[in-house]
Amino acid sequence: MAQQAPRAWDIDKGITDPERFFALLPTVFPQATLFFVEGSPAKDVVRCYKQYANPGPFLPGKDAFLGLSWGFRCSASPAFFQALSELGKRYHDDDHRGIGDHLSLYEGDRQLFHWHDSFANAFMLDGSLPESTVAALAKPFGCRYSRVRFVGESGSSLTSA
Repeated sequence: MAQQAPRAWDIDKGITDPERFFALLPTVFPQATLFFVEGSPAKDVVRCYKQYANPGPFLPGKDAFLGLSWGFRCSASPAFFQALSELGKRYHDDDHRGIGDHLSLYEGDRQLFHWHDSFANAFMLDGSLPESTVAALAKPFGCRYSRVRFVGESGSSLTSA
């Protein structure tokens, strides 16, 4: 009998600071290779995404309705996340949509996390990540984390079943 994959992790709503969030990513996920964003980001953020563009398929699939948003595939690197952190100074609180709506981080074709409505909702992380990794992202923002109790239908490949 095949062993069932661990349920995905969930970090509660409360990460609302893009500057701090993006500054943490290279440390928390040094193995990350690809970053995906979907939405209608601000022009300066679009320039950043184009600068770090990585050709290939949009792995998470589209979350937005009616195709009214853009999708970007970028190389995940410390320089890229530093650039997003700098841009995040301008896009916080209610202005966080300037970064984009849906964020996903990958290691190759493995989805590390998917965040539908970024900086406004809870988000899911790969269940095989060690708890210490999840805690390293949640605790600086004072957020709780736990195993997911449901299966989502978004562009995420992360499930709890």
